[in-house]
Amino acid sequence: MLPSFLVPMLCNLYIFRRGDTILHLTLLPTGTCFYCCPIQLNRDVQFLLYTRRNPIYGDLLDFNDAATLRNSNFNVKHPTIIYVHGYSDSSAGKGPTAIRNAYLRRGHYNVILINWPKLAVLPWYITAVRNTRIIGPYLAHMIGRITGLDPAYPLYMNTGEEGHLTWADAVFVDVIHTDGGNFGFPSPLGHVDFYPNGGVRRQPGCDLKSLVRMGFRRIINQYITCGHNRAWRYYAESVENPYGFPASRCPRWRPGIHANCMWKPEAYMGFVADPKYRGKFYLSTNSRTPYARNLTGHKLKK
Repeated sequence: MLPSFLVPMLCNLYIFRRGDTILHLTLLPTGTCFYCCPIQLNRDVQFLLYTRRNPIYGDLLDFNDAATLRNSNFNVKHPTIIYVHGYSDSSAGKGPTAIRNAYLRRGHYNVILINWPKLAVLPWYITAVRNTRIIGPYLAHMIGRITGLDPAYPLYMNTGEEGHLTWADAVFVDVIHTDGGNFGFPSPLGHVDFYPNGGVRRQPGCDLKSLVRMGFRRIINQYITCGHNRAWRYYAESVENPYGFPASRCPRWRPGIHANCMWKPEAYMGFVADPKYRGKFYLSTNSRTPYARNLTGHKLKK
């Protein structure tokens, strides 16, 4: 238990900007360990609702107070999307913001961003992994579909199915792998798993040659996380271009790959992924926006 007079200094959330990346840092982790800062759920886990009526400033929802939902802009007639940010991020980060904006440009949605930066903060990755179990119960038994955006691999690889995302966690689980074996899980986890550009770290546009025009700090930041972040970038783009990412069971997503099959569009990655899909699918993308190869707005002929 920390002495109360040390809590403000050691447990405050410090925010730094490094290039165009926002970093969140605390001097001690927030969690359940004996030296951890205490968790205050009402403060440390926030549910922020965005709709077309309030696209910039979210309504703060309290799961213990139904009045906050009744008095918000939530509309039961509209689909609800829930987005949980990852390690060293917040609901104001690039990924959550891109997903939110894409859905609200597409139509009327209730977009709920779960904000838990103090529980997922630098440099306390081990504690952040443990804290995901605090977030999970909020969402249990209420999710019809889960889209895993390059689910985390470090410290999850040996946990068994009870410790990481699996196909059993929702009615339909689709996964986009973009940094397999590095920050992201390389093996299939869902009912359907998509492997853009082979699902590996060196996604198009993520090599040093492509990043050399950036400043040194931005190069380092982007090079480390570029492949991992491609997952949310591809998904956000798919919301507005649903048929932009055609995929095939055939792994010949680029010339030079030897396989006894022909690549042909059999599925679509992202927003319109069909719950009937099963198995592994492969595709290629562009190295910069638009990442989608199909810009027609229509399905491709098989």
